[in-house]
Amino acid sequence: MTGRRRLVGIAGLVALGTVLAVNILVAGTLVAYQQIRNRELIDASRMYQVARLGGGEAAPDPAGGDDEAVVLLVRPDGAVAERLGVRAAGFPVPGPAALRVAAADGEHRFFGRFYGVVDRVGGGAFVITARALGGQIAVAARLAGVLLAVDAAVCVLAAGFAAVLFRRASPPPGPGARPSEPDDRQRRFVSDAGHELRTPLTVIIGYAQLLRLGVLADRAAREHALGEVEREARRLTALADHLLLLARIDEGRPEHPGPVELDALCREVVEASRAAHPGHPVRYRCEGEPPVVAGAEPWLREAVSCLLANVGGHTPAGTRAEVVLRTEGTDAVLDVVDDGPGIAEADRLRVFERFFRCDEARQRRPGDRGAGLGLSIVHSVVTACAGTVVVRPGERGTWIRVRLPAERRETSADRTLK
Repeated sequence: MTGRRRLVGIAGLVALGTVLAVNILVAGTLVAYQQIRNRELIDASRMYQVARLGGGEAAPDPAGGDDEAVVLLVRPDGAVAERLGVRAAGFPVPGPAALRVAAADGEHRFFGRFYGVVDRVGGGAFVITARALGGQIAVAARLAGVLLAVDAAVCVLAAGFAAVLFRRASPPPGPGARPSEPDDRQRRFVSDAGHELRTPLTVIIGYAQLLRLGVLADRAAREHALGEVEREARRLTALADHLLLLARIDEGRPEHPGPVELDALCREVVEASRAAHPGHPVRYRCEGEPPVVAGAEPWLREAVSCLLANVGGHTPAGTRAEVVLRTEGTDAVLDVVDDGPGIAEADRLRVFERFFRCDEARQRRPGDRGAGLGLSIVHSVVTACAGTVVVRPGERGTWIRVRLPAERRETSADRTLK
């Protein structure tokens, strides 16, 4: 047990180190790149403006197409004689004394939400060449949100790993003993989870390196890079949420256990699926008396959501699905049927394994693949509620049936007997 605790501690330190490294790398890279880029653009325009306003001959302005560029000509008394640039109206002009100090040292400095340099020209006037930082601040705020999502995902994933390790803790095998099946599953689970975690982090670090090298010079390229980073951060967060949910289910600690009205739950999930996947029409009907089951409502909602997300995320656009709820004897039966490509017979017994993926025939777009946890969550939730879930054979598409023990409803006769 001590060895496992040490392993959990190491995993925590690795997670913390990863969080700090990613934050420092991405934030430091972006700040350094923007600082260098700002200086280059300001200095290029600076020479032109000083020559133009000083009365000499000047080449064409290299920053003529820069929407963030700002140029001001300030008289010795501090009055602004000329403003150039779409952002120039918001520039906070310093007083004459501050301008003299800035012109004397020639250093680049911040002027509120602007960054620039002051030069002195003929007649004691000042030329301020600067760039507005509003767009860069917005990008930095967006990046901060992405980094917070990555931090949360990594910490949640580390907590999930710790829960898995403690849950599966067992005495070490004797000399020559073969590893137990739970230990093998634990190793595969941690290995697969680590692989899924590494993929989005690789993308995030890759785009950070492109920013550091200056490859993404224009705004459109930077916006695309940040969009990809956000997409991978969302993927990382979803992965961490699913792993944490699986760990809680395995621990057997349901959230808010109690009777659950499946009809109302299914209707809400179907409406949410229609909004999330408008290209996948879903029909829902409840046959007979709506069943009530015992279980954790959040877990059951996630299970039904995963069933419909499996249709919306892994079948071509236009695939139709039908959700049917009914009572059979003492069981509540939920059928989710779609007319998509279906699941190969060889895969039907493995689709509920964690991190298992079917072949590419059931993917909506090449390369658009989930982590392989959706149906495993369905299986874990249903099993925790003493039910069963199977893939039924059908002529076309996929047919998944969930069977849960139904609670007996209280009738008027029951109330009379009381």
